[in-house]
Amino acid sequence: MNIITNEFDSVTAAFEKGQFGLRAVESDQLTLALSKTYCSAFGGGEWRERHDPDETLLKWSAQASNEEHTYVECMFNGIVVGGGAYAPLTEFEDKFKLLPEECANSIYINELWVDPKYQGRQIGRFILVNMEQMIISSGRKQISLWTHFASERLIKFYSVNGYRELVDVHPSDGGVKRKVFFKDFEKPHLTGDHCHD
Repeated sequence: MNIITNEFDSVTAAFEKGQFGLRAVESDQLTLALSKTYCSAFGGGEWRERHDPDETLLKWSAQASNEEHTYVECMFNGIVVGGGAYAPLTEFEDKFKLLPEECANSIYINELWVDPKYQGRQIGRFILVNMEQMIISSGRKQISLWTHFASERLIKFYSVNGYRELVDVHPSDGGVKRKVFFKDFEKPHLTGDHCHD
């Protein structure tokens, strides 16, 4: 496993023992465990009825075969406990049309999740910071994303991790309103208290 970094006290011991880490995942390494963790991290039964792990895995495998898309998985004692994904915003035509022009050249984080059983341990922040470092190391300096407009927990999470709130948008598929966040590493917005997710 490719351990990238760790800076959080709550996972330092596990990291040093080799129990905890995060790696980028190639298309042929994507696992059903990863897609099941993703499905388990989200809302009630109605959402899960529309997101089958097998179908999710097939969708991700197709996307991950495109070198522009990057998937990461977070492991604890050999168990997938979370993950994330990102690609240039231009890879997401529906979102590219909705997000402000300021985001046009950004990398878009389209997935970030933690298994509910492991939330509250700063794993979400660990995944986010590692993805940011991977993006920066690729030469890109701007990141965009959106989250549910009514989720105070997620709004706080991104705000305290240096993301600037831009606008609210309505997805073209009729989904719920989303709040757009943006971070420019050449123009730091803020540094906040750690959000324990």
